[in-house]
Amino acid sequence: MCWLLILAKDIEKASSFKRGDIISVKPDDITWGSKEGLPAFYRIQIQDLDYLRVKAFLEQREISGIGLDRQIVRVRNHQIDLSTVPPAILNQLNSTGTVSVTKRQIRNYVKNNAGTVIDLDAING
Repeated sequence: MCWLLILAKDIEKASSFKRGDIISVKPDDITWGSKEGLPAFYRIQIQDLDYLRVKAFLEQREISGIGLDRQIVRVRNHQIDLSTVPPAILNQLNSTGTVSVTKRQIRNYVKNNAGTVIDLDAING
């Protein structure tokens, strides 16, 4: 099992981290900190996905020369597309901040920056 810490809303700073970005991947026995929940974050437990195999979800890339001050911005390579997650899952996230799902329930919503769905079955080999 693994937990994904997901950004619940866009960050309004110069950062380009966006709602749905996967911020952290943790093992099932994690003890969450007081700030790792609503209103800033959602926690999604994926019951049949090994956290050691999903480190790629934390990859990011840098884009230079963004904005008026030409700063370097970091962009996450993977996210949960919260705009397409089923209403039952999103409602639970909005009310409790936490949901437990299987790969099958969440597989169509884990995407890369190009919008391509990630094959979660291939991750566990």
